[in-house]
Amino acid sequence: MPRLRKPEKLRAADTALVTLIRTTLGVANSAHFGGKLPELPVYLSGRFKSTMAWLWTHDDLCGCGKRVPAGTPEYFVFSRAWVARATTDELYSLSCHELVHLWQAVHGDDTNHGKHFQEKAAELGLSPFWCRS
Repeated sequence: MPRLRKPEKLRAADTALVTLIRTTLGVANSAHFGGKLPELPVYLSGRFKSTMAWLWTHDDLCGCGKRVPAGTPEYFVFSRAWVARATTDELYSLSCHELVHLWQAVHGDDTNHGKHFQEKAAELGLSPFWCRS
């Protein structure tokens, strides 16, 4: 798991990337989840070295003082550098992957790559593990 930090402030140049990510997440949510998953804030990180994206949940933010159930989804963070060079298909595939994690959180499951993640990914015709083609 990436080190816990507050999300980075968006840079002026990030607006187009964040809009692209939000649009891609929305299309994937509609296509694979009937648009039923909640929309979450999207942030970019310049710190991710090997992580392409992460769904932060309340468990990741423990000690923040919020009174919400554990596992409550909070926001997505995508690697700024990775998104900037990703193809449309790669971004869509990664967005689907992250939405499966969101589906897990919404249904009270751990947001990992375990049995439930693999089953849901297979049900949607997605690879259970994302990889750059």
